[in-house]
Amino acid sequence: MHLILLTAKIMLRRAACSRGVIWLCGFLCLCTLLVAPSHTIPGKFVSLLAMLPSVFLITGWYDSQSRIGLASLVFRSGGDKMISIAEIALPSLAGTALGILASLLVKAPPPWQFWVVISFFSTAFTLLFASVESHFRNPGRFILSVLWVYGVKTAVITDSITHFLSFTEYPFAVLTTNPEAGGFHPDAFVLSSLLLLAVSAAVYILPARIER
Repeated sequence: MHLILLTAKIMLRRAACSRGVIWLCGFLCLCTLLVAPSHTIPGKFVSLLAMLPSVFLITGWYDSQSRIGLASLVFRSGGDKMISIAEIALPSLAGTALGILASLLVKAPPPWQFWVVISFFSTAFTLLFASVESHFRNPGRFILSVLWVYGVKTAVITDSITHFLSFTEYPFAVLTTNPEAGGFHPDAFVLSSLLLLAVSAAVYILPARIER
């Protein structure tokens, strides 16, 4: 537990001292305000805040001296697994908490499906973003950016299957979808977020297994 808390402290301190990371997070917030249709902005921020802790804490983390120094410190004690747990747990929990708080401004109380989707989604995005930062970097960042911009521009969630490709908007979608108006049933986003979690876990785990 001490190592998990130490990792969290180092991640927070590194991110808070990084101007590039702070500017990136501010840019994402500004883009949401400028690109999203005005009536969807509160809902879009639910999705954004669920992802923002991952962007804030993990961007550049795997190449940082803070991470390298921490890994070398615990190498002989076999604490690398605890570091990996902390790297995923902290952004996931923070994203879930922020998403829940933001959802109360959109729809209070949110449907029960939202509680499932937000936890699955935040964990899945953290795993996916961690994999991008540690293995795929620029190509992965580009793909995530394109998907994110596409999701932000989406005004409504209809029954078009293409909206499921915009996985960055699942928290927004489950809050605003209306089956009576032709939208997906909220249960569909529970299943899709579970699938996203499984795919993200595989993307996160498999490269490390292959390298071994």
